[in-house]
Parts: sequence; C-alpha cells; structure tokens
Amino acid sequence: MKKSWVIIVSLFLVLLSIESFVKKEISVSFTQKTTKDIEYQLFYTKQKDEPFSEGYSIRKKVSKDWENIQIFIPTRKIFRFRIDPGTEKGTIEISNLKINGKKLDLSKFNKSKDVSQLSFDKNKDTLTIISNNHDPYITYKDSLNISNSFTINYTILIILLCIYLTISYIIIKFIHSKRNKIDAVFITLFGVILFIPMMKISDKEKSDKENRMLAKYQPLFSNGKLNEKYGSQFDSWFNDRFNGRDFLTNIFSNISYLFSKIYQNSSAIYLKKTEWMFQKRNFTPPTEKINDIKENIKKFDKFCKENNSKLYILLTPEKEDIYSDILSHNYYFDYKKLDSFNKYINELQKSFSNHKIIYPYLELKQGKEKDFIFFKQSHHWTDFGAYLGYKKLAQEIKKDFKDFNIVSLNDYNKSYSTHIRDDWDRKYNYGHTTRLLNLNNKHNEILTTNYTYFDNKNSNNINIDVKQYIKYFKNKKNNVKYKLFLTGNSQNENLLQFLPYSVKDIKFLRINMGQQSKENEGKFMKYYKQELLNYKPDIVVISLSSTYYKLFIDFYKD
Repeated sequence: MKKSWVIIVSLFLVLLSIESFVKKEISVSFTQKTTKDIEYQLFYTKQKDEPFSEGYSIRKKVSKDWENIQIFIPTRKIFRFRIDPGTEKGTIEISNLKINGKKLDLSKFNKSKDVSQLSFDKNKDTLTIISNNHDPYITYKDSLNISNSFTINYTILIILLCIYLTISYIIIKFIHSKRNKIDAVFITLFGVILFIPMMKISDKEKSDKENRMLAKYQPLFSNGKLNEKYGSQFDSWFNDRFNGRDFLTNIFSNISYLFSKIYQNSSAIYLKKTEWMFQKRNFTPPTEKINDIKENIKKFDKFCKENNSKLYILLTPEKEDIYSDILSHNYYFDYKKLDSFNKYINELQKSFSNHKIIYPYLELKQGKEKDFIFFKQSHHWTDFGAYLGYKKLAQEIKKDFKDFNIVSLNDYNKSYSTHIRDDWDRKYNYGHTTRLLNLNNKHNEILTTNYTYFDNKNSNNINIDVKQYIKYFKNKKNNVKYKLFLTGNSQNENLLQFLPYSVKDIKFLRINMGQQSKENEGKFMKYYKQELLNYKPDIVVISLSSTYYKLFIDFYKD
C-alpha cells in the first residue's frame, strides 16, 4: 500500500509540474530569397491585445545562402505576430510562411514606415520587402490564436521524477509511522510547498523589470557531446524562471526595505536616510585589453580622417566616482580599484594627443557643489551634469571648427520635477536604479528631491525623427553648420538637450538598445560602418560611460 501511494503521489506531482518538462515551442518556417545575411527577430504576444516587447521575441541569424528557414519560438500560444528582417538595406522575398504547419496569408501583413515597399504576388505566393536600414518590420494584422504541440524533455522529466519519488517516499513513510499527526500534517505541507516552484516555468526571453535577458535552457547532450556545465546552467535557468519568482522577489524586497537603513541587492544599494542610490560598479581597469582598446581607437580615428571627419571621444565619469564620498561613508567602497581605473583613463588620454579624449571629471566634481550632477535614483547624469559634459566637448570641438555654436543655459527655460527624465523616450520615470532595486512601488516616499530641467526656448527650430535605435535632429536655423554623428550608450539622452542646437544635423545611433546581442554590442564597424559612410558627417563623437570601455575592445573588428 505504501509503495502504491508513493507512485500515485509522484505521478500527481509530475502532472502538476508538466510545464517544467514539456517543451513549449511553436515552429515558424518560411522560404527566403535575399542578397544579404540577416538577423531575423520574431515578435509575438500571448494575449490578443498585448503590445509587442523585447521579452517576447526571438532572434536568429541566417545566411543569404539559406533558402529554407525554421525558427522555434519558446511559447505555448501566439496571438499577434511580427517579423523584423534585420536593419540593413535590401530586398527580401518570403514565401510559404507557416506557423506550426498552418500557412499564413501573406497579403495580410502591414508594413512599418521604414519598409520602403511591401508587395504581394498572388501568383507566386511571395511577399517582397524592400527596406531602408533603420527599423523595418511587418506585422500580421489578424489574430492568430495558434497553440503548440507538446514535446517532452525527458532529461528534466527523469530528474523531477527521481526527486518526486524520493520525497514522496519520505513523506508517505513519515505519515504511516507512529508520529504525531500534527507532525505528519506539517511535513506533508512542507513537502507540497517544495514542489510549487516547479509547477510553472516562465518562457520569457527578457525580464523587463530587471532589464536583462533570462538564462536559457541548455540540454544535457548537444551534438552528441555531454554538457559538463549542465548542473550550473540548469540552476541558472531554474532560478530565473521558477513559479512565483516575481512574487517572492517583491515580498523579500518589501521586508528588507522596511527593516533596513541601507537596502541593497546584487545590483545596487539604497541609502534610505539620504535617498541616494548607487549601482555596484566594477571599476577593475581592463589592463589586459588596453592595447586592443588603443589599437581600435587608432584605426577608427584613421578611418574618420580618410572620410573627412574629425573624431572626439567623450567619456562620462561614473556617478559612484563623482559621489564616492557619500557612498564610502555608508558602504564598503574599494578606493584602490577606483584609483587604478582613473589611472587607466589618464593613460588612455595621454596615448592620443593628436585627437581629443574628453573626460570632464574636474568639471563634474566642481559642478556638484552648485546642483545635482547625477540623479539620486538613476545612474544617468542630470540636465545640469550633461550640460557640463556638453560644454567641455563643445569647447574642444570649437578649437577645430571655429564657428561651432556653443549654447548657453540662458537660452533655456528651467522647470523642476521630483521624477526623472533620462532615457530614450524622454518621459519622466521613477529612475533606473529604483527599478533595479524593485522599489517602483515605493516611489512616492523615495522621489522627493527636486531636479532642475532645461528646455531650449527655441525648441521649435529642431525637427526630431525617432527610429528603433536611431534619432535624427535637424536644426532649421540658418546660422549653424556641420553634420555630427553621435554614437554611444544612454548617457547621451540628456546630452541631446544641448548638442542639436550647436549644429545643422545630428544622427544619434545608440548601441545598447537590444539590436545586437551583448557579445556583439561593441562591434561598431561590423554592423554600423555603412550608417556612418552614408551620413558623411563633419564631426564624429563617441560618448560613453567610462566603465563601458568594453565597446572599444571590438570596435573596429569586421
């Protein structure tokens, strides 16, 4: 009787945790004809009215020589569907598009504005996409409501079954022993609780709350070889996706926040008394990569000169450096690493006397006595901090371009808000570090500091066109000159309150918007060389947070 109950309970638990070992994949297949290599990104939603997001998308790089394409989407159901066929100019022909074997009507696709032409040939059953190199995509206008057919991951099933049999045996044996009934109830409930995390596994690709990609499942055997890292990879996959993870994270955050003066997690720290938040930066200098960094910068500088452009590099000191005095009084801060990192920056500056590497450290240190240089609740600089960086950059540019227009803060209207305007969409928010700490629900008591914002009095002179990861600024005033190409990370968003009023045209290409994988973010010349050549700028500016130096390691590699 005891053995039969062990088997019954184990099988019952297996059924409850079916989502852990059943592969949830929907197959998308089509035939393509193209003259370029493509990284397709397929977006999908699991609800009818749900908007598209990076979290529910899958990427696959395919060669121009591949005709038959198959991509597996990790979900049980698809309602809405979108295809992003890369960011390079070109023509793509798609035919015989099927989702889980169901053929789609290609005439029902709508195009984005970056698709120059979308045409359907009924006789050939072919969809032709002619795109420019910004953000082309096509969206299926009908709701699909397609569900997948289940396939079993036997490795996970066997692992779970062994665990269930072992724990079930212990619980049943305990219940049948002559122990106190209350003990039996307690151990049974405890055993049941152990299984709850396994009963539903998230299939999201990205965590919007944590702003990171979630760990992917790696098989025990791949290409006929044993995966020796299976244990740690499985642990990472499960820890990122177990049932109730978000709920438990929020509970833990609330308890820790309530009883601590200094609240922190693996990403950031919050000093509750002063409302300052700091990210846990790695200030270890890239000693072993410094020659690669120098070599890539030299190559890119030469490339700019050959194409009649002048290169400037603006490195932004990190908030944790500028406000290290506040951080060090409340939390261990490694000054030795910081000193080594700043020596690396100084060495980098001295290596390039022929062109400017601008590091406005002293300007920001002095400026923090007048106003906030960085937001308390975000790693980005404020409008005032960005202006100091802009002014230092503009002064260096003006040495080479005598009629470069440097704007004054007198040209701006001031406004004040306790909320934070620092990112791509230019909307006020709770702050990036607030989100990293999972404290958005505490924003009413956290966001009490008034920040100064600057908006140009002549903003009507600037036309702005925004793409997926590119912004175009055109100044209608006649007394400004020059085309400026700006690239880098999110620190540029507040810098763009000022730069567009100094020149005739700006093209800003942001490299960390998810258009490339983390490993490929720094390969600028491989992915964006043509963007730069087509634009033909007079001035090229690379503007980065100083600890984002990894961009330069592979910057010039094709």
